[in-house]
Amino acid sequence: HWLYRDVNDLEMSTMSAQTALESYHEVIYKSTCSLSAEQEQQCHIIMGELSLVGGQREDAIKCFHSAISTKGGSERFKVIARDAIYTIKSDRANK
Repeated sequence: HWLYRDVNDLEMSTMSAQTALESYHEVIYKSTCSLSAEQEQQCHIIMGELSLVGGQREDAIKCFHSAISTKGGSERFKVIARDAIYTIKSDRANK
């Protein structure tokens, strides 16, 4: 996604972000592999960021909330997720 964005190909950037989002969704919800709490939080944060690329703000907020509510997770990742939610809500209020 970032490579396409760097060359101003917004269509390919959005499409590659959606593909990546689907892959992370598979890891979180359909994979048989076991993730640590921190790895799960990281996946939710990345999914939130990728959702934002596609303009899916509500889905992004849900992903960030999932990162916050992960049991046994890193406090640092919880702060990152809270900050992301605050930024989304602030941006919405300023429009």
